[in-house]
Amino acid sequence: MEASRAFLAAIGVSVATIAGTGVAAAAGWRTLQHLAGLLLDTCTRLWGAVPAALQGVLWGVLGTGVLSLIRWALFVGRQWRSTRQVVDRGEVTAVAVPASVRHVAARCGVANWLMVLQDERPLALTAGVLFPRIIISSGLIDALDEDEFEAVLLHERHHVRHGDPLRLAFARGAARAFFYLPVVGELYRRYVAASELAADAYAIRTQGDPAPLAAALLKLLRTHAIAAPAGAQFQGTANLRLAHLLDPDGVALPGLSRKGTVQGLAAAVGLTALSVMMHALPGIIANSPFFVRCIV
Repeated sequence: MEASRAFLAAIGVSVATIAGTGVAAAAGWRTLQHLAGLLLDTCTRLWGAVPAALQGVLWGVLGTGVLSLIRWALFVGRQWRSTRQVVDRGEVTAVAVPASVRHVAARCGVANWLMVLQDERPLALTAGVLFPRIIISSGLIDALDEDEFEAVLLHERHHVRHGDPLRLAFARGAARAFFYLPVVGELYRRYVAASELAADAYAIRTQGDPAPLAAALLKLLRTHAIAAPAGAQFQGTANLRLAHLLDPDGVALPGLSRKGTVQGLAAAVGLTALSVMMHALPGIIANSPFFVRCIV
């Protein structure tokens, strides 16, 4: 639940920023049209630079929103291609799933998603933006006992069922695209941590014992993971997960900093104020005395 809230908050802030830039720009263009008519009648020389200045502000606001959206889309696209390459390479080097592994995978409900690589390193991750696959290595099968292996598969099953690779791609892309809003990056990190803890909780709840998961995590921490830009790696946020296993009530998720929250609120207030100002400006100027219109 906390993972979903953090993800929706990160995406919501990003979408609201794009929408806000569009609303402000739309309001501004209408304002410029009204303002241009007013300036033809009064103080043309004194006000000559105002439409150009406002136009520059609006172009800047609109450009920021459009560029952020493009950057977001490009980053998600790159992640999709990268993970597609990981899965494609995995399919080339994949080996037949041993009978013992098929039995555990069927019990965990992941048999159709499982891919086994011939690799001596113990590896486990969920990769694939649109069609997630659980990728494990032959080294993992050799390194873990049956209960530990089951814990890993249950953890990865939770990622697949909740579409975490896709959500991770969008949230990470939003954090990169809206780098000027630190709160988006903080929400992304909170989502990553919450999704890992939720997957751990599912595995523990299903098995009824945290020991197999903790043992598997410690064994995998001794290795290096495959790079999967839009994949959920079993080793992800390991220190937080181990601390949570030892003391579930004493570990808190990464929070939002005061700076990030203030900057996010300031951006929202600024866009709202710009939109309101653009709507109200023609009426204010039209109803002002002539000398005020020339001096302001």
